[in-house]
Amino acid sequence: FFFFFFFQAEDGIRDAQESRGLGDVYKRQGYFYEGYLRPYIAICNGMQPGCDTSVDQETEVIEGVRMVELGGPLSPAGHSNHVLCIAVSQNGKFFATGGADRKVFIRTVDGDVVGMVNNIHTDKINDIAFDHEAKRVVTASDDKTLVLFRVSRGAFKGMINTYTGHTQPVTACDFKFPSNSDAPEIVMSASKDGEARLWDAESTACLMTLVHRAPITAAKFNFQGDVLATAGLDCSIKLWDMQVKIQPHIINKSKDREFDCLTLEAVHDAEIPCIDFNTDGICFATASHDNTIKLFKYHWEGEQLTAVCFATIGGHRSKVYSVSFSPDGERLVSCGDGSNIHVWWASGPTHMANLVGHTAPSRAVGFLPNQWVISGCEDGKTRLWANQALDELAEDVQMLQTCMQTYNDDSSKLIINSFIYEPLPLAQKISYVAN
Repeated sequence: FFFFFFFQAEDGIRDAQESRGLGDVYKRQGYFYEGYLRPYIAICNGMQPGCDTSVDQETEVIEGVRMVELGGPLSPAGHSNHVLCIAVSQNGKFFATGGADRKVFIRTVDGDVVGMVNNIHTDKINDIAFDHEAKRVVTASDDKTLVLFRVSRGAFKGMINTYTGHTQPVTACDFKFPSNSDAPEIVMSASKDGEARLWDAESTACLMTLVHRAPITAAKFNFQGDVLATAGLDCSIKLWDMQVKIQPHIINKSKDREFDCLTLEAVHDAEIPCIDFNTDGICFATASHDNTIKLFKYHWEGEQLTAVCFATIGGHRSKVYSVSFSPDGERLVSCGDGSNIHVWWASGPTHMANLVGHTAPSRAVGFLPNQWVISGCEDGKTRLWANQALDELAEDVQMLQTCMQTYNDDSSKLIINSFIYEPLPLAQKISYVAN
């Protein structure tokens, strides 16, 4: 736990260079601390021995958060086993879930079931994705196959293709939309056999095989479709330049398996089960069994793709299974081996809310266009969480982050892990114990 010492601020403002109190920083920056935020601070470097940085219990649930529970083992409109994956359509009208029971449910954003697919796989479904028009859905399974099927307004309208060739469970799938008329639409699959395969969406032809050289546990295209990220069981991440280096070979029907890619070695200390890209085209997040989330920035220097980790979020008590950015890119939701869902203000990163309601660990999370959080649990239930109450905090959170960066000379040593939304006396200052 953290040791906090509270004392009343002095009247007036001391010398700006000597003042190090948080209350004084608010005054110097022209901000008015209304007493709405009580920060809990975790020092990344020089952490006090025995300090617990978890936010599972230290953060209260924001009052008024509304939760809708969907399905479950006893419901005909729900999964009978673990919910393992969630996908939200780009048009914002539908979301789909896949699970260990080999079922796929497609629902409207209000939670109404409009489609259900059963027994398209012979083993659990690990990942699911919509195409850009929400007319096709692709699923990845432990049965080593990838299945593409057609939907209309969410309702199942028949199988299109089954892609075979992987020798181990398929852990991830995604669509890449053609960037020019010469390029085909691509369906991607990634497997524990260490390969990511690019398939023609109009046939079962494998256009290209990318070798990660370790079992692949997660893979995703960015929203622009010019980068593919794969995460390996060796804790490395590879970024593949689709636009410059790979797409010309696909158009020319090359069968090359070896491509230059950007490799980020040992970015985590344990398995990476999830990657998600922000819509801003410069950031992606990874979730890991080492209990952390990492945020990366990527960009091109000429034709060379580069990336760097700029933040590590340490708040989960145990394994983190899934992470997802909100449509506006300003929030991040995560879930793990605990039963709580965590919402983060991505620009901090700052912990915003602890959503409590699941009775078992959650395996998948996402955001709906209305900013509701969606989560899938090992108890077979899917839950929708209204977190509009967080909108009221957004401005205060951003202000707090700015002040804390000003307060700390080296802001890289600081993560604001969580806060409680409750009144505190005006001008009350917070100090903390740190080496």
